[in-house]
Amino acid sequence: MKKRLAIWIPGGIGNGNFSQGYPMLEKLVDRLADEFDVFVFSQVPPNPDYIPSRFALKYPPRSIKSGKVRWIVLVYFFFLQNRKQKFNVVQAFWGYPAGFIVVLLGNILRIPSIINLMGADAASVESIDYGILHHRIPRRIASWSYRNTSVLICLSEFQKSTLLSFGIHRAMRIIPWGVDPGIYPFSVHSPQEVLRIIHVGHINPVKDQVSLLRAFATIRRKRPARLKWFGIDCRNGEMQKLSHELGIEHDVEFMDVVPYADMPHHYQETDLMLHTSLSEGQCMALTEAAASGVLMAGTRVGLLWDLGERCAIVVEPGDFAGLADQVLDILPRTAEWRDKVESAREWSAGHSFDWAVNEFTSLIRSL
Repeated sequence: MKKRLAIWIPGGIGNGNFSQGYPMLEKLVDRLADEFDVFVFSQVPPNPDYIPSRFALKYPPRSIKSGKVRWIVLVYFFFLQNRKQKFNVVQAFWGYPAGFIVVLLGNILRIPSIINLMGADAASVESIDYGILHHRIPRRIASWSYRNTSVLICLSEFQKSTLLSFGIHRAMRIIPWGVDPGIYPFSVHSPQEVLRIIHVGHINPVKDQVSLLRAFATIRRKRPARLKWFGIDCRNGEMQKLSHELGIEHDVEFMDVVPYADMPHHYQETDLMLHTSLSEGQCMALTEAAASGVLMAGTRVGLLWDLGERCAIVVEPGDFAGLADQVLDILPRTAEWRDKVESAREWSAGHSFDWAVNEFTSLIRSL
């Protein structure tokens, strides 16, 4: 008989643009359903037209608006399902509050609990008041959860180092989420006469896209370049206004979210990815770029903290001038460009989506 796995999430499955939520999360849950009887408890409901494929999905009535009440209703639903057939493992994606809930449930039912940290769960950025660890009460609750869960999974060594700096000393598994090389084929993209640059990320403060546009403006003053930007605008046109002030509005194309299946095509039409975040858990966009042969250039957080200069152009957060200078310096050095791209490809091949699924599957089987 299959193990019965309860997965807790705040959202990210079946909602948002094109009902694609957080695409890699759904792909991972769907693959786990090959091996386990998966029941997902989501605080945010899916879009009305969404139907899960191989796993059950439970969410509170749409009429309930309070987030806290919605979590309470989910707990009630969970115990109803557990009464019908007991769960063997509880797992949370995102550490707060979902992680706190699964640790409590695991302790009550005496079953293993897993917390899989995501972006803000192991972050503290004082300048923008960002991250669970930056706020006193959530930090205390999250820290207790991280210490007391059966298994704590980080997306990167960067996340682990942040937790250690906050005194969370315990065993941690590192499982980055890879991509399918069959969907993201690799090819070396040599710099074109007009440098083709991509950025994938919603417009919000943690991405520090002010630095991104300033770096691009510096590059653009020295050579022809185009920036294609994919993501939801959460700052009411601030970046569009800044691009106008920097005189680059005709060289930046602001795109909305596109279907996830379309993204491999856009990477194939790209030479370089710019990513200037102040904090990242991993960053799937960079992971996709690494698999596709796109040179990564950005700040030393998340995946770029782990991979470093061997695989990418890396600067400290906020150093847009240094980032632009390094991009301009590497353009004529095609051998160095290719070395970085090939090293990133080696990492990607060794940490593919199938590899990540196998890591999760083996872990859950062992509990």
